[in-house]
Amino acid sequence: MTYSSGMPILYLIATVSLFFMYWIDKILIVRYFRMTSDYTKWISRNVVRVLPYAVVCHCVFGMTMFSYPFILKSKLVDGWFGNSTQYFNPKRLGQEHLVVFFIGSLFVIFVIIFEKPLTKIVQALNKCTILVTIRCCNVCRKHKMEEPEFKYGFLYSDDVYCEFDFQQLYNEYVKIKKEKQKYRLLKSKGRFSQ
Repeated sequence: MTYSSGMPILYLIATVSLFFMYWIDKILIVRYFRMTSDYTKWISRNVVRVLPYAVVCHCVFGMTMFSYPFILKSKLVDGWFGNSTQYFNPKRLGQEHLVVFFIGSLFVIFVIIFEKPLTKIVQALNKCTILVTIRCCNVCRKHKMEEPEFKYGFLYSDDVYCEFDFQQLYNEYVKIKKEKQKYRLLKSKGRFSQ
């Protein structure tokens, strides 16, 4: 990920190597090796904790790669920062495409830093839009809907494990079981309900 700005083929190489590494490790662990204490939940937690730093590193190396005048060259922005060194001079850092990349990198870093508050804001907005949509549908249809879906335990989140709990799945199972019994009864009588 670090050098992929200048060499995009590295994304493909990383994808292929991670695919094979996953399947080889899975086969070896399941069939040949005994489970070691090295594969724990802490590995994935540490990777998730380190990934934002990898994105920042990618942005820094991307700026270095894209500022090289023989890869990309564009008009200069007047008054852009820099000094008289080889890598940080205004002729290199002040190119239009690099200014756009720099602003985009700052936006990505901002999102990484404020991820948790932004997630809470988006979830609150999502609930508000659901309520507004339900109310608008009630007005448009001119009849009252039963109740909003999320009152029954349906959550809108990016965490699948939060969305499904055992009680909700059991309630769905019981509901489907009753519907099947009703369907079989009506089928045996030669009628189908709508």
